[in-house]
Amino acid sequence: FDLGEVHLRKGAYDEAERHSRRALELDPFYNYARHNLAVTYFHQGRYAESEQEALETAKENPQRADTQVLLGRIYAQTQRPQRAADHLRSALELDPTSGMAHYYYGRLLYHQGHYAKAARELQLALAWQPRDFWLHYELGRALQQGGKPDGALAAYERALALERRPEAANAIGTLHLLAGRTAPARTRFREALALDPGNLSARVNLALLDLGEGRLEEAVTTLRSILDESDYPPARRLLAEAYLRAVQKEGAAP
Repeated sequence: FDLGEVHLRKGAYDEAERHSRRALELDPFYNYARHNLAVTYFHQGRYAESEQEALETAKENPQRADTQVLLGRIYAQTQRPQRAADHLRSALELDPTSGMAHYYYGRLLYHQGHYAKAARELQLALAWQPRDFWLHYELGRALQQGGKPDGALAAYERALALERRPEAANAIGTLHLLAGRTAPARTRFREALALDPGNLSARVNLALLDLGEGRLEEAVTTLRSILDESDYPPARRLLAEAYLRAVQKEGAAP
């Protein structure tokens, strides 16, 4: 079991599976080994096997909140949101302080469009992983979608302070752009591109800025270069808008 645990934490899932299975051969009622085997199957994308082992684990030990979280993740991953919600709520009933349960329940609520509830769950998860980039970033998304741009900006800024990633820089730029603060928006989009020169979202956002500021040729050039590399729908839509503006501009010329 301990060898399986070590390999699981290292992400060596084949070895984790082998040792967890061996522990269960030695003791078929080793509940922690069965839970770890279910986690291993989950990370291998073997969701049916993971579900089977997790359900057996929960049956053997109904008080395990972590197994309920795992079942919630399995059902969320396999597009069964109601069952996912049931198990995540069960996890929180068993352990109201479970940051992992709050996190995955918050993510589920976000994807269901319940942004305010998602933000509350993600806020509660911060005590579990206060220095996790993705937790702060996803909290920012929930706050943004829930109509709280100031809170979203603070969450994105915290995420970027923890880890300089293009997703956060681009999200911060987008909030500035939506608020009409074009100079800081451009700075953040350029920062995103410095971190990831191929970031399509940041490139489209810069083209959107150029278009809004009347630099039609620069916007079109950027969008064409994106579409030469990838059929990226936002770039296609914005290029159509740019062409429409060009036609309107020509039609308005004396």
